[in-house]
Amino acid sequence: MTQTEALARLRMIVDESSAGKWADTELYDCLDAGQNKVIQLGLTKELMGRADKYKSPVLIPLITLDPLNTTTISAGYDEYALPSDYLATNVATYSVSTGGTQYPCIIKDFSEAVIAELNTFEVDFKKPFVYSRAEKLGFIPQPSGAGANNYTHYYYKQPAVVASGQDFTLREETHESIIEYGAYYALTKDNDQRAAQHLNNFILSIQGLV
Repeated sequence: MTQTEALARLRMIVDESSAGKWADTELYDCLDAGQNKVIQLGLTKELMGRADKYKSPVLIPLITLDPLNTTTISAGYDEYALPSDYLATNVATYSVSTGGTQYPCIIKDFSEAVIAELNTFEVDFKKPFVYSRAEKLGFIPQPSGAGANNYTHYYYKQPAVVASGQDFTLREETHESIIEYGAYYALTKDNDQRAAQHLNNFILSIQGLV
């Protein structure tokens, strides 16, 4: 389903076949809210299931190779720029030494990584940590020498804003949920009592997907 088709579906729900009370841009904003809600739920469930290495299937189309992988890093400096559309880390590998073997990273919150770094038994160059904070990507332990291509980073990207003429980045099975949340969002703004039913429809449709 294209985003233009989704707009037509949403117009039927709000009882308006063409632009009048609702401008196209307003309803596209509602669909964008639906897209972001689906992504938020996927990321939340993945974060909660991190210990079991759970990966949300709705997020698969958002996985992107970080174009900054080739950044030349400096010895003892462990934070690097993140792409502007970064949402969360999917997987990362890292080498402490220039040109060395890159080992899979354990994803941690910054506060957890700092505490773990103090434990000499937990910090191991074969089990490095990766974290993000303040639009930077960080690794522990710090690199032992300067060099390029010392890490590989795949992340979940923020998809383009929903607008006319585009295809959805998320898969077809999520489109109904996006429309239902968009309807809830629009009808809530209009103080329409039907909003509650569309929120319920969204919850039922997304439960088996994230």
